[in-house]
Amino acid sequence: GLVGLTATRNVLFADPVALWREAVARRPGNARAHLNLGHVLDLRGNWEALNWYQSALVLDPRSRWAHNNAASILVDLGRIEEAILHARAALEIDPVFPMAHANLASALNRANKREEALQHARQALLLRPSMAVAHFEVGNALLNLGRPEEALEHYEAEAKLRPTVADIHC
Repeated sequence: GLVGLTATRNVLFADPVALWREAVARRPGNARAHLNLGHVLDLRGNWEALNWYQSALVLDPRSRWAHNNAASILVDLGRIEEAILHARAALEIDPVFPMAHANLASALNRANKREEALQHARQALLLRPSMAVAHFEVGNALLNLGRPEEALEHYEAEAKLRPTVADIHC
């Protein structure tokens, strides 16, 4: 009865993954539900998130967040050229999207396209000066360009913004 339904709903609402899986099941054509399911999986480090970002893009090819988030995962998976394509697509949709600039910088750094990586990381910082990951990517680009003193300034700025990150390269 109603008590059982309420208990089931309470369990569903307590777990964001279950909640968004239910939303996708009820509305399979809703791109936002696919995107949000991807996001909650991504927050848990679950690579299945990429599949949900890709399905969100099938439903809404102009989703800047789906492109951006796919780019981030693709960088982590070492699929750099795909990451670059998704980050560029996000920026075509929204040229002042700081996270997309930072993700593109990350992919470009890994592709050894250092000058372009530096441009996009700096653009992310112009748009959002407190973005720790942008400082990190500026630092990476500068280090790769043989400018370690300048890189250190950005690594230190990142450390102040995110003091608990374990992989700071100072």
